[in-house]
Amino acid sequence: MLSVLALCLIYVGVCISIYQLYAIYCSRTVQKDELEKPIEESQDLIDLAREADACAQTGHTAEFDRTATRVFGEDFDHRFAWAAFRAGHGLIDIEMLLRRQHRMEQHGDVRIRHLLNVRTRPPRHDIRGPLLSIVVFNTLAVLFLAGLSVFTLGYALPPGPLAWANNAYILLAAICGLIVMTDVLARFDRYMHDLYRIGKLSRHLGHDAA
Repeated sequence: MLSVLALCLIYVGVCISIYQLYAIYCSRTVQKDELEKPIEESQDLIDLAREADACAQTGHTAEFDRTATRVFGEDFDHRFAWAAFRAGHGLIDIEMLLRRQHRMEQHGDVRIRHLLNVRTRPPRHDIRGPLLSIVVFNTLAVLFLAGLSVFTLGYALPPGPLAWANNAYILLAAICGLIVMTDVLARFDRYMHDLYRIGKLSRHLGHDAA
């Protein structure tokens, strides 16, 4: 009975792992769908997008600055918001800036404040590709371990380095570990990609700033 329960949990783990790959891949790579999805933002963000369009046409920045102050506060450099519309992905980058503005130090060169008060410049290279490769590898490893759990039901592996694969609970623990690792990588990827986007926007401040 316990073995059946372990196999059921392994099956659930496989489903979770495949869903993780689907969710991470879609949210990270299908940029066109992201950019075309309907705006379901607060009125302030909609106003900010409208003022950015008006500012681009007329060159008058007063209304845009007032709206940016309402959205981000007095201490935020409004040029980041302007760069988001002129050189970035618009409201998607605005949402990213809202997520990370508490970590941004904008006096002089932009610095990011991490845990333990460590400060660094935004990364200049996107590490999304390598991280996605690791996620794909983790998913394949989960599928392999799940298949191994079924195989060892009928054909137990002989004593040796792989004898642990005969224990469904060890396989289940390994699968859970891979799922947790994938979740951590996904969160790290989102964090680092946000910082990468901040770095790209910062390089436009001197050129597209209002």
